[in-house]
Amino acid sequence: MSMLYMRPKNLRRYRQILHVLMKYGFTYLVEKMNIDDYIYRSPGGMSDEIKNMTHEERIKSAIVELGPTFIKLGQILSTRGDLLDDAIIEQLSKLQDDVEAFSFEKVGEIFYNEMGITIEEAFLEFEKSPMAAASIGQVHRARTRKGKRVIVKVQRPGIEAVISSDTDILYFVAKLLQERIDKKSATNYMEIVDEFSASIKREMDYNFEARNCEKFAQIHKNDEDIYIPRVYWEFTSKKVLALEMVEGVKISDVDEIKRRGWDCKTAAFIEAKAFMKQVFSYGFFHADLHPGNVFVLDKGTIAFVDFGIVGVIDKDTKKLINQIFSSINDNNVDGIVDCLVQLDAVDPDSNIRKLKEDLSFYIYYYYNTPLERISITELIREFLYFARKNRVALPTGFTMLAKTIVTLEGTGKKLYPEFSISMLMDEFLRQSYMDIERYRESARETRYYIESILRDVKSIPEQIRWMLNRIRKNNIRISVEEIRFSLLEREISKMTNRLSASLIISAIIVGSSIVIVSGKGPDIKGYPAIGLLGYSIATIMGFFLVFSMLFSRNRNK
Repeated sequence: MSMLYMRPKNLRRYRQILHVLMKYGFTYLVEKMNIDDYIYRSPGGMSDEIKNMTHEERIKSAIVELGPTFIKLGQILSTRGDLLDDAIIEQLSKLQDDVEAFSFEKVGEIFYNEMGITIEEAFLEFEKSPMAAASIGQVHRARTRKGKRVIVKVQRPGIEAVISSDTDILYFVAKLLQERIDKKSATNYMEIVDEFSASIKREMDYNFEARNCEKFAQIHKNDEDIYIPRVYWEFTSKKVLALEMVEGVKISDVDEIKRRGWDCKTAAFIEAKAFMKQVFSYGFFHADLHPGNVFVLDKGTIAFVDFGIVGVIDKDTKKLINQIFSSINDNNVDGIVDCLVQLDAVDPDSNIRKLKEDLSFYIYYYYNTPLERISITELIREFLYFARKNRVALPTGFTMLAKTIVTLEGTGKKLYPEFSISMLMDEFLRQSYMDIERYRESARETRYYIESILRDVKSIPEQIRWMLNRIRKNNIRISVEEIRFSLLEREISKMTNRLSASLIISAIIVGSSIVIVSGKGPDIKGYPAIGLLGYSIATIMGFFLVFSMLFSRNRNK
């Protein structure tokens, strides 16, 4: 493999990654990369412990050993049921982000650099030991000068450089996969790394999380059963985040909830309703609803925390969701296919007939089944399997939503075994489909298209001026590919031959005229013989030229 795209500063990290891949039995990947021997040394065969692992467990263990960047990537891939098998998704879902804490001295240094004041000046109390430490940052309990209990998240020192280096390597590996290893795959590996890169950059900016927190507070401002912690902006920056301390019981701690006399079923439905409101009313949802991010505060209130990962449902994704459920209800396969084609989700090489057949079986399985009796988790998994099998590239928002719904339904069943998110979904889907906002959206779209047409019309004079200016500067390049010019070539060749013949005839006539005027050489009846001969040859050639032109014109007719 050429070293063209391999940055020298990352060579040591490349060796580490290749070593881990070979340690866990992925030697074939390393061999496919065809990287020069000096970059890696084989660590030998797999240990007995690794040999006893399943393929999926080895993938997970390798990711854990590769460190925080790859763990984050694995967590994102765990939402991509449209790309990966359920067995791999299950293992990736187990990835934990727990790492060793960094020193309190570093915490103080980062806080001072960001805030311009010391921790002692900002807080009455600040616990030196973090309550949690993750790959990007760690969280400390504190108390403000006004006595308010808060949590302070501080970004890990040097993490930006680590993420940047590993992201470069991921781009290199994605390029290898796409060009050398998995050429025929419909999966766009570069796009996956792009998605990861954008996600991790947002997560490393705590201002982004703070703004998300305030958006959720706005969404639930009239919901008495939902609590969103306050942001302390005076102690918030790109690398530091201060939020109100939420004290409650983890929503997964069923025993403690029951011990306090609170109703588990109520908690499950409050969380589900809040999530449905986020998705169908606002298209903006909490995408990291693992049990550690949801707390039960009392018998009728829950709180959401940790807003670093959010999902956005655009109008196209919302349309796809509505289309799936309405197609199940109407047994309308073409409706979903048309929607997927409009989303540019269907691979150009896909067999549409086969796609429709697979979708027909999927629709038929759920057709005429009341929504409350449908397992949304199973429905989602079946649809993701259909997408994976038929190389359908689903919108990122849809796959993130699917993963969150599966997590949410799992938590709900733990609280109340008979819980199904489909009990609530029917109401929200109907509201989403019939809501007056839908008609407002149609009006907005119509106005947008009209404005777009007007903008295009207005831009025509400017585009013409631009083109004329480029022509004036001789800066226009026309690129034409894969067009056969055989007919044009014949015509040009014919025209060139005629032009050459015309020039020769003209030269002969001019030369003969000069000879006749000079009067030199043998003569015939007082005229120079060479001149007369020249005129005769020119006349004969002229007849032939005119005849060929007339014959060619008649044939073209």
